[in-house]
Amino acid sequence: MMPRQKNTKELIIKATTELLATVGSEATSTRAIAKIVNISENTIYRHFADKEDLIQTVFMQLMMSFMCHLEQKDNDSLKAKPRLQHFIKTGSAWAQQNPHYLRILLSLEAGRLKSLKGVKDP
Repeated sequence: MMPRQKNTKELIIKATTELLATVGSEATSTRAIAKIVNISENTIYRHFADKEDLIQTVFMQLMMSFMCHLEQKDNDSLKAKPRLQHFIKTGSAWAQQNPHYLRILLSLEAGRLKSLKGVKDP
């Protein structure tokens, strides 16, 4: 992949992340993403199969960020209960430092759960 293409892919991911955080997945369109990045809408499809593929890529990057943060802060010398408490505090700290990422993860999960057939909201 040429450097320009790699940069374009990163810009698409960044724009998608920003839109997901501000307007949610339903209102995030490939047209809006293309406008932010200043590319044609077709350029997005050179890097991603479809909008779902792009959103999955963003989701996986956010999850990896979260998991790496937890892994870096893990303290395996702790016993089970204190380690779980440490894990919860570490996850909460990440969420406070990255509220836009948390908003995306929660909105994507909520959308996924609503799409399951036969599942009713509590």
